[in-house]
Amino acid sequence: MAKRPTQRRSSDESGNVDPEHTVKIDEATEKAAAAVRKAAEEAASDRAHARARTSTMATFGLLFGVVGVLAVLTGALAALGIILGALALFAAVAGFTASGRHYSYLAGRSLALIGLLLGVVAIVVGILATTGALPALGTDTNQVEWLHDLLPSWLS
Repeated sequence: MAKRPTQRRSSDESGNVDPEHTVKIDEATEKAAAAVRKAAEEAASDRAHARARTSTMATFGLLFGVVGVLAVLTGALAALGIILGALALFAAVAGFTASGRHYSYLAGRSLALIGLLLGVVAIVVGILATTGALPALGTDTNQVEWLHDLLPSWLS
C-alpha cells in the first residue's frame, strides 16, 4: 500500500485551531447561511405568488355536464345528452381525484363536483325523456322550436 501524504493542519501541537482560521470558517458559515435564507425567502415568495392551475379534466367535466343538460332539455337530443352526461361523469371523477391529491397543485374540485352533478342530472333526465316518463321532454318533441315560437309573442 502506498503511504498517504500527510496534510498540513493549522493547529499547534496541542490540537487547538488557529484563531485566524476559526474566523474564516465562521465567516464562510455565515455567508452560506445567508445564501440559504435568501434562497428560502425567494422560494416562499414564488409559491405565494403562484396560482394553482385548474384541472383540465375538471373543466371538461363541467363543460360536458352543461352541454349534456342543455341537450337533454331540448328533447330531440336526449340520447346525445345521455352520452355527454356519461362523459361528464368520467371527466369529473378524473378531475376530482387529480385535484384532490395532497402533492398536487391543481385546483378545480368545485368544478369537478358541479360537472359530476350535472352529468348525473343529464343521464337521469335523459333516460326519463327517452323512455317517455317525461312527456314534455320526449324525443318526438323539440323544445327549441317551441321556445323559438314562444319568444316573439313574449317580446311583442
